[in-house]
Amino acid sequence: MQFIVSGSLDQTLRVWNTNGEKVHEHDCGTYGGVTALSFIEKTPAGPVLLVGLEDGTVQVRDFPGFSLAFELNSRVSD
Repeated sequence: MQFIVSGSLDQTLRVWNTNGEKVHEHDCGTYGGVTALSFIEKTPAGPVLLVGLEDGTVQVRDFPGFSLAFELNSRVSD
């Protein structure tokens, strides 16, 4: 099955079927809007989405479940 995944500045990821019908929506949390997406189909853990957020955070999420595998962030602690 084929999907289209979109990200938005309202902090959501949306999955659409090829008929243009929304089949899933996921809130990425409070880190800011989604500014970049990349899909990697073949990893040892299965398909994943790399999600870039406004604050510089990059999340790695499983697909299609969207659970957070891990995240990298650019925040510097004092």
